[in-house]
Formats: sequence, structure tokens, C-alpha cells
Amino acid sequence: MPSPPFTIGYFDDGEHRAGTGRYLTEIIGALDRTRFTPVFFAPEYRHWHEDLTVLEVETVYFEGSTSGQPSPQSLIETEKNQAIRKPSLPPSVAWWLGLYRETKRLRTLFRKRDVDLLHTNNTGAEPAPIAAKRAGVPRVLGTFHVLPSYDLKGERSGANFRWLERKSMAALDRAIGCCEAATRDWQNRTGFQEGLAVTIHNGIDLNRVQRTQTKSEAKAKLGYQNEEILIGAVGNLHLYKGHTYLLDAFVEVQRQVPEAKLLIAGTGPEEETLKAQAQRLGIGNKIQCLGFCPEVRGVLEALDIFVQASLVEAFPIAILEASGIGLPVVATSVGGVPEAIVEGKTGLLVPPQDTKSLSDALTMLAQDALLRDQMGEAGRALVCSRFTREKMVSETMTVYEEMLSR
Repeated sequence: MPSPPFTIGYFDDGEHRAGTGRYLTEIIGALDRTRFTPVFFAPEYRHWHEDLTVLEVETVYFEGSTSGQPSPQSLIETEKNQAIRKPSLPPSVAWWLGLYRETKRLRTLFRKRDVDLLHTNNTGAEPAPIAAKRAGVPRVLGTFHVLPSYDLKGERSGANFRWLERKSMAALDRAIGCCEAATRDWQNRTGFQEGLAVTIHNGIDLNRVQRTQTKSEAKAKLGYQNEEILIGAVGNLHLYKGHTYLLDAFVEVQRQVPEAKLLIAGTGPEEETLKAQAQRLGIGNKIQCLGFCPEVRGVLEALDIFVQASLVEAFPIAILEASGIGLPVVATSVGGVPEAIVEGKTGLLVPPQDTKSLSDALTMLAQDALLRDQMGEAGRALVCSRFTREKMVSETMTVYEEMLSR
């Protein structure tokens, strides 16, 4: 008789259908259900969990989570805010109290369903791995989705968070870095044991980057003429994405290539600031903010150039999708981005916060249709050979099997 499938737990408390959630659904969607049964844990229901429903995944939440119960991830900040209103409770004490409560609640969550292995998307200065171990989960695997340097404002770099990082890493039995930079940087920062972390690059479902329409058709649907050069950025509008430098660079691009337009897809806290900046720079009518796009393929199909001006980045799926659909990519040389782009062949790499280098690279591509086509073809070939969902899942399954055999 064949042995029953192992139960694999997955944890992600993200609010939106961001990169970690897409990574998780790619893996679950390709699981061999004769060998592995997936179970998804989260503090509360989010709309993007509909993707998991389609995949027929068992979900485990806190009691009453659908009624707007706050996520435990917010408890630390809640306690700190209460401390400000109640001077008798020092902020440092409130931080530890919030951490204790968050860890306790997550431990309760993980105890709701037995699993053979828990794969958490929350690694770094996060209590999830600690809570899983305290809940009795026999094996805990974490994926490094971000770099330690993502904390641009130093909000998670104090002594308390460094302690939490070390404790969190100690609770992991194995770890996956989404790029060599993530694996290396977290090992260097926390002393995570060498050999227990492996790099498995993010991969995408190639079916999702097959063109469904011509570029001219896609442009027309967005209200643009075929002769207009569309440069596009896709991602959350956060400080670390570097959109403010992109806008500064686009001023010069637009001056040299008047037919160039900039499309920005995504939402976030910097949205109004960026719109105001565009107006101040006099390019407000040359930029279109598309907001959140649940299906980004239609945008990518209309673009001539994809750009990512991030200040810090691990291994962005957006670059893989852009290359996969056949676009040349201009991106900052940060984190694992150079691992996704072959300089001068599939795209151009520029230093972060360097508006001149960014505008020069964009202008060069905007003025050279042949080069755009050549880079786009090379980028798609690279993604098809190295960064597929099948490769990512196969390598991840190998890690599962290694851990479950012990």
C-alpha cells in the first residue's frame, strides 16, 4: 500500500496578492497531491486567498477572522502606540509585550492543524518560525523573500529586532533564498548555519506570459497609439521601489523622446506624493498611474520597455514576467536583480538613485527598436531556460523530501 501523503503547512499573513503570495500559490498549484497535502495558515481571511480556494487548499484561520479581527502582525505596533498614550508603559516594554502576544497567538494558530512540515513566507525578524516550533511543528522551513537591507528607515534594525532575527533563524531547520544575494546576506547577518540554506530562484508559470494580443492591440486598449513608446513599472508604490528617481529620470527621457510615455501600475503609500511630483516636474500629462492591476499581463503586452528603479530588491517576479513576455528591462543593480538580467543582452543595469544613468539607459532603448527586440527575445529565452515555475517547484520539493526523510 502506498504511504499517505505528507501534510505541508504554508504561512503568509500578507494583505494583498504580492510576490510572496504569488510564490506560494505557484508552489501549491504544482504540488503532487499524491505525495503532499497542502494546508494554509493565516491570521485572517484576505481576498487573495481566493486563489487558494481555486486550488482546493484547506485554510486555517483564527476564530472570527472574517469579522475584521486585527492581524497579530500588528500587535507590536499596537502596543507601542498604546504606550505612547500611556506613559506608564515604556515603549520597549510594550514591544516585548506585543511580541509575546503575537507569538502566543501564532502558536495557537499552528496548533489548530498538525503538519509534517511548515513552510513560512515570513522570515527575518519574524515570530512565525518561533511560534511554529513552540507549537510542536516538527520541521520548519523559511524562504528569504527580502534582503536585510530592505529596512531603509531603520525601523526594524534595533537591538530588539536583531535579537528577534537570531531567534527566528534558530527556529528554522532549513531555509531557501530566492536569490544568491538573499541567501548570502542573511547568512552573513545572522550566522545562519552554512549548508542549511539553499538558493532556489523564483520562477514563473510560462503560460501566464504567453501573449494574448499584439502590442498595438494592447496599446489601443489602454488608449495609446502604436507609435508611442510605452515605458512601464509594476510594483507597490513604496519608498524602496525608487519611483521618485524614475520620475526624475523620465523628465530627460521625455525631452529626448517626446513620444515616450510612462505607465506605473500599483498602489501604496507613495501614490499621492508621486502624482504631486509628476505635476511639479511638468510631466503629469505624460504619466499614467494605473493603480492596482489584478491581471498585469495586459499592461506588459502594451509596453516597449520595462523599468524597475528599486533601492533594494531581492529577486523580483515582475522582472521575470516582463522578460518572459519579451520586454527589454532596465533595472537598478541591487540585491539579486543582476542574477535575473544578463547585462547588455537581456537588459541594462544601472546604479540605484542614479537618475542620469537611468535616463540614459531608457533613452537608448527608446530610440532603438531593433535593440529592444533583441533584448526582449534574449530575455524570454533566459526565463524559459532558468526561471520557470517547474524548476522552482522541483527544487523546492527536493528540499521537502530531504527534510521529511530525517
